[in-house]
Amino acid sequence: MKIRMLCRRDVVYIWHLSEKLVIVRGVDNTQPQVGDSDRRWKRMEVIDTHSLERRRKRVRVAAGVGLLLATVGLTFGIVLMKSMETRSDLLPVGHIAPDFFAKTSNGEIVHLADMRKHKRVVLVFYPGDYTPLCTAQLCSFRDNWDALQTEDAIVFGVNPAEKEKHAGFAAKNRLPFPLIVDRGNEIARAYGCRAMLGIVKRTVYILDRQGHVAWVKRGNPAPSEVLRVLHDLKDNF
Repeated sequence: MKIRMLCRRDVVYIWHLSEKLVIVRGVDNTQPQVGDSDRRWKRMEVIDTHSLERRRKRVRVAAGVGLLLATVGLTFGIVLMKSMETRSDLLPVGHIAPDFFAKTSNGEIVHLADMRKHKRVVLVFYPGDYTPLCTAQLCSFRDNWDALQTEDAIVFGVNPAEKEKHAGFAAKNRLPFPLIVDRGNEIARAYGCRAMLGIVKRTVYILDRQGHVAWVKRGNPAPSEVLRVLHDLKDNF
């Protein structure tokens, strides 16, 4: 391809010869002087080189900001994931379970200490109502409710949502057990289930009749595993 360059500054002229584009630089919009042998060269458009450079700079800045945001987001996600999975803040087996008063989805007030000597307690800490994984987890306990009652256990879902939201979620999914309103994540904090930004770490606790931690596990253990622990538990008075 034949290219002819008239090198000046500030303005870029785009010329063509026989359908071939040629860039010719000049100081202003005046057509550069070309010889008779170059009469077939014709100007197509003018582009301001300063505008081009400004556009390139904006693109570079936008790309840099995008990369920075992506890096920050990825780093935050990794830190949050590690925070959700850490087990160092779990209450150890044998530890006295922290007592609490709290309102439930059915409008009642639950006092943990009142259940000692009467019931085993399963506390299911979960991040949020109506989310797919949380719904599936709580519904799995619903589907095993009869077996849980046979083991003399009562289940509480624990989450900071308001009573009305809890009540709607429980009614929609026909949950036979109450959901505790954990205002300010106070219960979650006491049981080592509060992550960054107040997010609840998915955790299941089993408390024996004496009010001690009998078993604890992060994540989403199957109800069959919980039932097995309850069945083997020796906490009769």
